[in-house]
Amino acid sequence: METDNHVSGENVVGTENESIYRVVVAPKFPDADGHGRALLTKAQQLGFSGIIGVHTEKLYFLLGALTESDVKRIGQLLLADPVT
Repeated sequence: METDNHVSGENVVGTENESIYRVVVAPKFPDADGHGRALLTKAQQLGFSGIIGVHTEKLYFLLGALTESDVKRIGQLLLADPVT
């Protein structure tokens, strides 16, 4: 499945049977970050003239007995926005 996002996942902490995985989902390209552009515009409208860019990411934590492949698939199939 193709997505408009970059997905990365890593094991943060865990035991043999259960781990916590950190998954970050972000736009693949800075120009595709519509939420970041909207926040930048709003910040500038509020008078924050020194701000020149906003980059947004979504952060998820998964708990369980997962493989790295499981984490990547969950990120791509469930957490990332599909290409429309």
